[in-house]
Amino acid sequence: MAEQDWTIGSLPIESSHQWINDPVVPWSHCVRAWVIAAVCLLSAWQAGDSDAWAVLTPASPAEEAASLVAKGREEAKNGKVRAATDAYVTAIRVKPDFAPAYLALGQINHEAGRPDKAIALYRLALEHDPNLVEAYQGLGNLHFDQNRLEEALGFYQEVVKRSPNSPIGHNSIGNCYYGLQKFQEALEMWQKAIEIDPRYPRAYFNRAILYDGVHTIDKAIENYRKFLEFAGPEHATLVEDARMRIEELQRPEAPAPAESGPKPEPKAEHQH
Repeated sequence: MAEQDWTIGSLPIESSHQWINDPVVPWSHCVRAWVIAAVCLLSAWQAGDSDAWAVLTPASPAEEAASLVAKGREEAKNGKVRAATDAYVTAIRVKPDFAPAYLALGQINHEAGRPDKAIALYRLALEHDPNLVEAYQGLGNLHFDQNRLEEALGFYQEVVKRSPNSPIGHNSIGNCYYGLQKFQEALEMWQKAIEIDPRYPRAYFNRAILYDGVHTIDKAIENYRKFLEFAGPEHATLVEDARMRIEELQRPEAPAPAESGPKPEPKAEHQH
């Protein structure tokens, strides 16, 4: 019976006898081959070939979760809420204690008008990272929107405690004081926000609202104008409100300054 012809590629192997009797490759040759391979890999890494290096260094759960959250935020920015949500949920599956994923899910639910879910997710984020400033800010905003001002104030104070140079935190505390009719304290907090960031528009707008409400016309106009100077595209609606209010205050029939104490009216949407 003819011998079976095993082949690898185009090289015939007639029998195992051929392999047994082939010359043995010296160990020094193997070592040399490994050294060459290692040098090539190191060179690729130094040259920035991250793909080659990634073969030997797989991402940790934290790195993978962070990558998924970054992907989700990009999807959310492009209006793809479902894709963003999927990315955040996958990040939590990869690393169940990854606080930024809970924060991002909370923000999506907050924007979608689901406050109870958002509050629960913000609290989960804080369980895994008690210093996550954005979660305190989110909780404060939710409670503020529900007119639970004392509770909102507590969350905003946590923001400032952990991030003393946050203009957003100080501005939000000022909003709470305004709602609680503590007008001097509100002005002090908005002033602090402006000292931290002189180009922070929301503090100027909120301060203009207070001065407008107590008929301090010059200061109201001054702060509306400062707001307009620094406002960005995201403030388009408020820009129109500020311009209209400046025109109204500059009319001859504009109300005279109030003689009594401050009044919280006209009530306006305060900006966090």
